[in-house]
Amino acid sequence: MKKFFGIIGLALAVIAFGACGSGDGGGEGSANVVYDREGNQVVLPDEINTIITLMPSKTEIVMGLGFGDYIIATDQSSGMIDGIPSGIATLDYGGVDVEHIISLNPDVIIASDMLRFGGNDPLEPARNLGIAVAYIPTSNSIEGIKDDIRFVAQVLGVQERGEELVAQMEAEFDTVAQIVAGINNRRMVYFEIWPLFSFGTGTFLHELLEIAGGISITRDMEGWVPLSDEFVLDINPDVILTSTDPGALGNPVEEILNRTGWGSVTAVAEGNVHFIDTDASNRPTHNVVYALWEIARAIYPEYFAQ
Repeated sequence: MKKFFGIIGLALAVIAFGACGSGDGGGEGSANVVYDREGNQVVLPDEINTIITLMPSKTEIVMGLGFGDYIIATDQSSGMIDGIPSGIATLDYGGVDVEHIISLNPDVIIASDMLRFGGNDPLEPARNLGIAVAYIPTSNSIEGIKDDIRFVAQVLGVQERGEELVAQMEAEFDTVAQIVAGINNRRMVYFEIWPLFSFGTGTFLHELLEIAGGISITRDMEGWVPLSDEFVLDINPDVILTSTDPGALGNPVEEILNRTGWGSVTAVAEGNVHFIDTDASNRPTHNVVYALWEIARAIYPEYFAQ
């Protein structure tokens, strides 16, 4: 499941031509100018040796591409990701300290587009000083996650590594799908990401649930959806999954098992309520494959050995 700017000074000249490597990280030679998924230009330095990441999903992708040791600062949540370098600067995602970020002098900043919510770009002062700033949207589909990986790989000059990471994801998806193809009796599933809050189509979580062979009780809904007790009780799911953060509400499985009036639900009565790792299932990165396996094993334990 590992920021910020505004400083007085002369603007640095931005290099416009030349090849871009990745220092000792093994760059494969991307051009100095790349374009993000919204068509915005990102001007890169000749070498990338220091990186600031803002948002855990972006941090995980950078680490997955082999650049974890290049991260010199990240947001507080990313700082808790396993394998993040120890002793690096921790930044407050809620209030962008531009001066602090610029003082760290990173070669590139890889941030979530959520940082520009409301149309304001808090990292613009850093870009004006010649620091490469690459924004990435929060993807709602598996294809979007693949595009994110490919874009970050392009920024870091390791496109082949990006394709390898995508291929690894696809291989895991195919393995699960092949097993599911042999399952005739599919189970009805309620997947809760917060008490009485779930998702429908247009989300990568729905795609994961489908790949794992579950029939979502919210399959006719779209996006992120609030529900009622009556809705869930009426459908009576065979399996209940929850990715509610245990740090927020304690044991989410026990909370569901002990909900008033839910004792008659098949999943509750038979003890088929399972926790799915919050970070793996909620972050749009290559690590969703771990959530996929957890989901498949929870729904069809007889088909998916531990």
